[in-house]
This record gives sequence, structure tokens and C-alpha cells, in this order.
Amino acid sequence: MWTMKETSVKRSLLIVLLVCTLCGYTQSQVRDNVSAESSFRAFLLTWEKAQLSFINGDPTQWKQNASHRDDATILGGFGGHGEKGWDAVGKRYDWAASQYKGGGTTLKVEYLNVRVSGDLGFTVAIERQEGARVGEQQTPTRRALRATQVFRKEEGAWKLLHRHADPLTEKQAPSTERVANTTTTPSPQPTKYDSNNPATWPAELDAIVAAPQNHKVVLENERVRVLEVTVQPGEREPVHGHKWPSVMYVMAEDLIRDYDSEGKLLYDSRTDNARLKTPYTIWMAPQAPHSVENLSKTPLRLLRVELKQ
Repeated sequence: MWTMKETSVKRSLLIVLLVCTLCGYTQSQVRDNVSAESSFRAFLLTWEKAQLSFINGDPTQWKQNASHRDDATILGGFGGHGEKGWDAVGKRYDWAASQYKGGGTTLKVEYLNVRVSGDLGFTVAIERQEGARVGEQQTPTRRALRATQVFRKEEGAWKLLHRHADPLTEKQAPSTERVANTTTTPSPQPTKYDSNNPATWPAELDAIVAAPQNHKVVLENERVRVLEVTVQPGEREPVHGHKWPSVMYVMAEDLIRDYDSEGKLLYDSRTDNARLKTPYTIWMAPQAPHSVENLSKTPLRLLRVELKQ
């Protein structure tokens, strides 16, 4: 039988051993976490170089540092519904980089948060581009993106797993018009007007009000309104209408679907054996509220001359 003194000593020794074990485990965890964070921050320097090459038109380094697995995803800064899986994500990277005209663009990344846990890390940042020329732009401009990125260690190397980016804008209180202007997947709207009578079509469904990201006014007077229309790959316009007859010069178009305001399919170019080849010019009667979806891998681009008189 142990004496009370011996029992007390043994209990104290067990507590000391337990505390030492826990301290050793905690120190090991701390060392691992410090090592992982140090590795991740070092990788971010490499990643910023890849980003710089990307916004100068070369996606090679970006793709080398991205996950090629089936759970990779992208919600890119040029819009669309997003892509999943390397086959789709890799093509998106190629397309997005091709929108930049190479040479002269600089990048500054302002990190709001950087965290690592095990084999996962994430960043939240503002990415500021100087001297960028995107799409048809000839004059270098400034661009700023809000970007959230998730990285994962794969076979010992950090890889981009997910990215979500969108343009940095001023903070604004939400409004019905703003919500309508920023959605790319419009909800079907019940018809509250006569689709055959432009005079009954709501003003808020006019193209430049309901879908300003797709319609840019390049000329307007008392007789005409000229719109530059762009629909990005995979994008579907918000519901909008054109109350005046018009002449359309279609510069780039491949596969599209057109829906009415309630989401019913009006036209699918994939089943139209007589569709015209671009570029072409057509006459359009007033067009009731509708929504075009671009099924192609290239932007839809056209000029629409609306005749007010």
C-alpha cells in the first residue's frame, strides 16, 4: 500500500509530466504554424510576380502556380457565372489574360488579411493596376480590384485553389436600380405591360438604365441614340428593352440565346441554320424587354443605332 505522501508525490510527478508533454506539443504546433506562415508569405512574393505577368498578357506563371484539380474555381473580375475544374478554369485564365494588352502595367497589392491554417491559406487584398489597357482601350488606365484568394499546399507547393475578384467601387446604399444594374443572372419578371406597345414599357427597363454594364451611349441627340453593346462570355444581360426601331451592326457574335422578360426562350442560335455570319447589319423593330445570354468564348460586340424619329 502506498502512503498518502507517496501518492501525493506520484500525482505531482504525473501532473508535471502532463504539463511538459502539453508544452512540447504546443511549442511544436507553434513552430509548425510559424513555418507554414513563413512559407506562405514567401510564396506570395512569387505569386505577385505571376499576377504582374498576367496583367501584361502572359498567364504562364499564373497557371503554373494554380491548382489543376477538379475542385479549382474562379469568379473572375470580368464577370460571368464562374468556372469550376481545371479544364474550364484554365481556359478562363487564358481568356482573361488575353484581354490585357501587354507591356507597361504595374501592380501594387495591399493585403487586408493573410492567414494560414495547415495546408490552407487565404488572402484578402486590394489589387491596384497602373497603366492597364484592357479590351479595346488604347489609353492606359488605373484599375483596382477587391480580391479574395484561397491557396492549398499540393505536393509541398502552394497553389491557387479559388479566386474571387470584382472592381473596387465607392460604398453606396442599396437601391432597386442598383441591384438591377449589378446582377448578371436576371430573375424572370412578370409582364406588366403590352409587349407589342413600346409606350407601355417601363422606363426603368430601358437598356441604359437596366443594363448599363452592357450598353454604352456613344452618341445621342433628338434624332438618334447610338449604343455600343458588349456581352462577355458566359454572361447573361439583365432584362431590358429598346423602345425605338434600330439598325444593328454586329461585329462579333457566335452562340447566343435570347429570353423574354419572364425567362422564356425566344431564340437559340445553335438551332438556327440560317444565322448570319459576322460582321453583318440588320434592321430591328422596337424590341420588348428581353435578355441575351452569350454562350461563346469571346465577347458579343455590336453597335445599335436607335431611331427616335
